[in-house]
Amino acid sequence: MKKLIYILAIAVASFSCSKDDAPSTNTNIDNILVKKITETDASGNSTTYVHNYNGNKIVSIVNQDDSGDKEVFTYTDNLVTKIETYTEGEIVETSVYAYKDGKIDHIEITYLDEEHYEFKKAKKLSANKRSFKKTSGSEFSEIKERQEFTYNSNGTITIEDYDYDLTEEKFIRRPTTTTVKLLNGMQSEITISSQFEELEYKFEAKLIFKYDDKNNYYKNIVGLNNFMNLSYGVNNITSISISSITEIEGLTEYEKMFFDMFAGTLQAEGTFDYTYNSNKFPTEIKAKLKSGSELIASTIKIQY
Repeated sequence: MKKLIYILAIAVASFSCSKDDAPSTNTNIDNILVKKITETDASGNSTTYVHNYNGNKIVSIVNQDDSGDKEVFTYTDNLVTKIETYTEGEIVETSVYAYKDGKIDHIEITYLDEEHYEFKKAKKLSANKRSFKKTSGSEFSEIKERQEFTYNSNGTITIEDYDYDLTEEKFIRRPTTTTVKLLNGMQSEITISSQFEELEYKFEAKLIFKYDDKNNYYKNIVGLNNFMNLSYGVNNITSISISSITEIEGLTEYEKMFFDMFAGTLQAEGTFDYTYNSNKFPTEIKAKLKSGSELIASTIKIQY
């Protein structure tokens, strides 16, 4: 479920769809850059993120009401090679990107996670040998992961996950594989497969993205085209269909407290309705995700 929500968040943050209403005052399309994005949930709670640049390179994205909540970008030439995520002024995640032939080859991610640390400490688990480590003066653990990308001859992209083993001091393959496939010019498919024998855990998911040919609002930011390609299309998502099944067997009563909530099937549909300016860049997005009787809705406004 967390992986699905993460992917959906990428989609909402990176893409748009279909109406042309608002006027544009910027006539040079190559210089159109996002200044602010305001996200408002169904309860009316809003958060505004300010975008800072050096030319067309993104320097940071900062919460307007809390400068300690931000993302900071580092470039090598015209490629984004590091993204640091801060919460309350503390770094909680660092992603380092390596490239080959101009495409992302692998990503190494270091982040802090309290829940996993407390679970491992209580159960002394060795499954997958994740790199749980207390950080000084903190109740959080430091976790290191790696994703490796293979660009196949049939046009698909395969992503394999690894966890860092502190004992062996190397990354160990995790049994999770993601495959990205372009079905046609207006649709792509993502499949995710995980299986952990020690927990008798199996996860299968399929996501179908449909999108149009309008300008993405991050189109002119240097280096982000690599991320858009991995986010399952460089254009604007109009809908998402999600289906997944999670099977978990052989859990102790204690383990069920942590894992039972993820068992079962999930069917969800997402739709995205945008207003565009005359240059075909989005100025507003209305996003809805429906799963059973649950409906999540939000509105995002973009200023240039």
